[in-house]
Amino acid sequence: MKLSVSSVAVLGLLTIWLILPEGPQAQSFFGASNSPANNPYMRSELGRRMAYEQARARSRQRQQQLVSDTDKLIRLVKDLQIDMRNDDMSPSDLSRRAAEIEKLARSVQNSMKGDS
Repeated sequence: MKLSVSSVAVLGLLTIWLILPEGPQAQSFFGASNSPANNPYMRSELGRRMAYEQARARSRQRQQQLVSDTDKLIRLVKDLQIDMRNDDMSPSDLSRRAAEIEKLARSVQNSMKGDS
């Protein structure tokens, strides 16, 4: 009998699930959850405060990155518009710059969704 890659992956996950002594609820594949009941660090006031401050710092950094990427995107679009009015761009240069703008726009869009 020939098995596909996805069949082998599913069988492997089921085998691991059955072998775990406490079942799948004990610990996720990627580590323990950060709920206060499971993490002694999060039970203390200092731990919660530090986690909150770290989250705020990450949020500020993400916001600054979004602002700088958006400013860069606006600058690239304005430069492209000016160059297109002057008709001094080759088609390959135009497509390259348009692809760069599209890539940055998708990156900003995904960052705003929170997928970064």
